[in-house]
Amino acid sequence: MLVRSSILLCLVVSLVLSQEERISSQDHPELEKLFELDQKIRSGFLDATPDQLTEMRKADSDRRSRVLELYNSGMLKTENDYYRAAMIFQHGVEPDHYLFAHELAVASLALGNQNARWLAAATEDRFLKSLGRKQRFGTQFEKSGDNQKWKLYDMDEHVNDSLRAVLNCPLRAGIEHLLNQLNDGTLPAPTIRRR
Repeated sequence: MLVRSSILLCLVVSLVLSQEERISSQDHPELEKLFELDQKIRSGFLDATPDQLTEMRKADSDRRSRVLELYNSGMLKTENDYYRAAMIFQHGVEPDHYLFAHELAVASLALGNQNARWLAAATEDRFLKSLGRKQRFGTQFEKSGDNQKWKLYDMDEHVNDSLRAVLNCPLRAGIEHLLNQLNDGTLPAPTIRRR
């Protein structure tokens, strides 16, 4: 009985210390810088030339490689670390990037980052789109050419506005407004959220 109690006590102490370590951890400064670069390069991407887009994709690939190194070495600790890593992988090029981004966004949300609600939905939508399936939350738009209008990527009609609201996604009625802003150039530039 004493051995069992000692083992239980060790497990509880271990969990408490792990929780304290997570709470007291500071955001990883390199990851913060990578995130800021990821966001900055996108500030004018709607008007980017093909050469600029090629440069952006190369920089995205380099950032994903570095984030993966940080992840594999256990350097992601905070809700913001996971959020920033998720956003960088959200700008990937293949289904595995988007799935990993989704997992990172869910981890950020689980650690308390409410900004990760939208990112969890957007990464799921992007993952589904990359598989040729319908998106669920209405976060993905596309256009077929330079002179074409933006349109909403195909959407699953089974997700209701209640779930969209919980995940901080636009409601059905608001999606049309976003499309109009995209097409007339009045959509505000994304901002870097700081916590």
